[in-house]
Amino acid sequence: LYEFDVATQTAVRDPLIRESLGYSPEELSESHADWERVIHPDDLPEFRSTVAQALDRAERFAMEYRVLGKDGSIMWIADVGRIIRDAEGKPARIVG
Repeated sequence: LYEFDVATQTAVRDPLIRESLGYSPEELSESHADWERVIHPDDLPEFRSTVAQALDRAERFAMEYRVLGKDGSIMWIADVGRIIRDAEGKPARIVG
């Protein structure tokens, strides 16, 4: 459903994700900052921690968190990702 580029901090996501939340492409871009903006504030610290730990040492991760729709609705996301590393072992992408 998505591919996140660690260097550019952007993700190509399935358009259905954005559409399900009620946002236009201009309102919810492919930037990581925009994605974090729609994550429920109570879930954001755990989201950041899980991603940081996965980038640091894991191959895979799984987590659940809430995102906020444009209309104020809440949707649960089950995020399962795999870290793709470059030839030096540094994280390059996350595929989820």
